[in-house]
Amino acid sequence: MVGILKRSVLEPVRWLGYDIVKRRPEPEVQAPAPEPEPIALVETATPPHKDIALYKKIYGEDSVDQRRFLNIGAGSWKHPVWQNVEYPTEHYANDLKDNVDIEWDATSTRPIPVEDNSIELIFCSHTIEHLLPEHDRHIFRECYRILKPGGIVRFITPNFHLYYGAYKRGDGRFFPYPELVEKHSLEQVLVYEFASMLSDCETEIPGFKISTEEARKILSEKPMAEALDQICEYVDYERNRVKPNHVSWWTPEKVVAELIAVGFNAYPSAFGQSLAHVMRDTTVFDTVQWWRSLYAEAVKPGAESKV
Repeated sequence: MVGILKRSVLEPVRWLGYDIVKRRPEPEVQAPAPEPEPIALVETATPPHKDIALYKKIYGEDSVDQRRFLNIGAGSWKHPVWQNVEYPTEHYANDLKDNVDIEWDATSTRPIPVEDNSIELIFCSHTIEHLLPEHDRHIFRECYRILKPGGIVRFITPNFHLYYGAYKRGDGRFFPYPELVEKHSLEQVLVYEFASMLSDCETEIPGFKISTEEARKILSEKPMAEALDQICEYVDYERNRVKPNHVSWWTPEKVVAELIAVGFNAYPSAFGQSLAHVMRDTTVFDTVQWWRSLYAEAVKPGAESKV
């Protein structure tokens, strides 16, 4: 029956000069194999950053290529656009291994080896409390010198309004080292945060230690600033070179006043609230103990800031 039907269809078609053949399926077209990922020739300790294009858009190709962004006291922090300004010491050898772009000792009177008016942004987190106020003033002056007009510098350091307030209300839980609070008086714990070598909490730096009784007397009889300054008079910075620790105290208004004295337009800031868009990325900046820190920024006058 099927054969009869086929002939009844094929014969008229062939009479017209055509033929019917069974269509073979076309072979599947194979998609080309993807290009293999290029193999990195140099290993890097930092993951790829996705913000390079943003830096170029705001600051231009030249500033990105020349890495006109400085992190003073960067430690182990890295970013491909930024240069780290550090002074290698034995104590920080592991943190700073292959991570110093510009070597500079802030305790010297030497300038940072960077041209005037050449830097877009400066970031300095939890560094100035490790230096004496005169060292920090040298940092502030150098930041003013090397920043471009309109350039921005951001400082972060422990906020001593918060530390002193915690001491006054007996809030030992505020302080960063609970093991010290368990073993030492709250006076010793507070002193450890701004004049570490003078505290019984610091066992690696030999020499004079202030007694709990003397610290309590000073802290109870004088206003905060006078009391902290009087205790700091005992600090011998040469002893601090054994183990660089805290030797000064700061509040937002104190940092801002010092920056204004240098010539900056300075203002208190807050966590994640930088004037510079790229420094509002809190996965990269403002990553250290924000709940105990102060934030202060300053703009070098003379041009609009690139934000």
